[in-house]
Amino acid sequence: MGRIYQKNNFDKFTIPLIRRSGFWQLISFMISIVILLVISYFKITDIKMISLAIAFVVSFMILFMISLYKWIKKIKFHSLKLHTSSLKIEKQITQSLINTMKLNTMKQTKKIEVPNVLVDLKSINTNGQAIVSLERLPAMNNVDELIILISNSFRGKYKNFAVVDFNEADDTLSFNFTLEDVNIIKTFTPKSLQDVKTNDCYKIKLQNDLIWQLNKAPHGIISGVTNSGKTTTIYQIILSCFLNGINDIKTDIKDGSLYLVDPKNEFTALSSFYSNIYSDIPAIFEMLEEVNSNLEKRQKYISEMISKTGKLGATAYDFDIKCDIIIIDELTSLISSIPTSKKNEYNQDRFYRLISQIIQRGRSSGVYLIFAGQNFNSDTLKIAIRNAPAFRLLLGEGTQEDYKFIFSNNTETIKRGLPAKFMGYYTLAGFVNNPQRFFVPNLHKNKLNTLESFKKAYKKGLK
Repeated sequence: MGRIYQKNNFDKFTIPLIRRSGFWQLISFMISIVILLVISYFKITDIKMISLAIAFVVSFMILFMISLYKWIKKIKFHSLKLHTSSLKIEKQITQSLINTMKLNTMKQTKKIEVPNVLVDLKSINTNGQAIVSLERLPAMNNVDELIILISNSFRGKYKNFAVVDFNEADDTLSFNFTLEDVNIIKTFTPKSLQDVKTNDCYKIKLQNDLIWQLNKAPHGIISGVTNSGKTTTIYQIILSCFLNGINDIKTDIKDGSLYLVDPKNEFTALSSFYSNIYSDIPAIFEMLEEVNSNLEKRQKYISEMISKTGKLGATAYDFDIKCDIIIIDELTSLISSIPTSKKNEYNQDRFYRLISQIIQRGRSSGVYLIFAGQNFNSDTLKIAIRNAPAFRLLLGEGTQEDYKFIFSNNTETIKRGLPAKFMGYYTLAGFVNNPQRFFVPNLHKNKLNTLESFKKAYKKGLK
């Protein structure tokens, strides 16, 4: 329940004295002192008077111990230093809620209900994040206002903290807001190929605090205009695949392969040593048919292994089967070049059917699709397919329509205005609830964006 605040004689909302535990502690303490003084002065031996004094002393001690317990518990939850800071922020948020008066239906009355606020700073030193839990009252529906209000309540040494994520409790009775220092740059700048390698083909490191684990968050969408960093992000994924043994050599059902669909010949340079690059429409369809055929073989193998081991619900990941990854670059351009007529052997309906089969069955079989392009809409990426990818990334300048298509209506944490160069927003289903800032990997600084680096990564993965 929220706390009731009442207007005082100075026309300010405060908690009434009768609702403060300290007030009743003071009352019980004063009464017990008065009774004890009276007993002492008049040398009263009446057991009733003595019992009454003892009762007030006991009530005071109980109230005091409860307050002391709560105080010690809060300090242990943080530390004395962080506890002091959390209290200041809690008071600031509470005061902001009172001052705005936009979240309360009792605006014109002398009493208002203010939601309970809890600020958790204990993760500041580990992952650089703060958590604010805010009780949800009936009139609190505008999350945009709450995000601004909470972000503005972090001041002083926490002035750079802002809300980057939030979620509503399952019982809809509270909100949890995640804040972090928005001035911290999270760009992943590997010093060598070893920094890119994750030793797990299902894991791809994209920025300092972001590792995309495909078996838990299958399929992806990467959208970005020219010079936004889309191609560099794809190169980071390719490097990671090569280093983790995902290549163009498949001799066993447990081997993994990387397939590059390249209608605009962005990855032509890699063809000097890599064969799984497809630009022609017939070759693309043939590859997708082959992937679906291999997917069925994987499913059969996994079923046999489940029967042997008894591991119900096990997937390719559980049986050390390397993943197959298909990156389809410039999807919009590709779709426009595929005929719509069903009379044509290579038509759009057949294309969508092939990729739909991979999306629907790929998670358990370790087969994943990554769509990339400058922009997407329902004409190039059907809604049913768009809703499947767990990882969604929009780089550079995006319109409201772009954000809504990639992230649906979940855009509260996207700041107004253009993002900085080589930045964007991403979501990762099951891990990140709302769009957060994304920093494009920096492969240029240590010259890992060269053809020679890709050759080395490919060779390392073969060993």
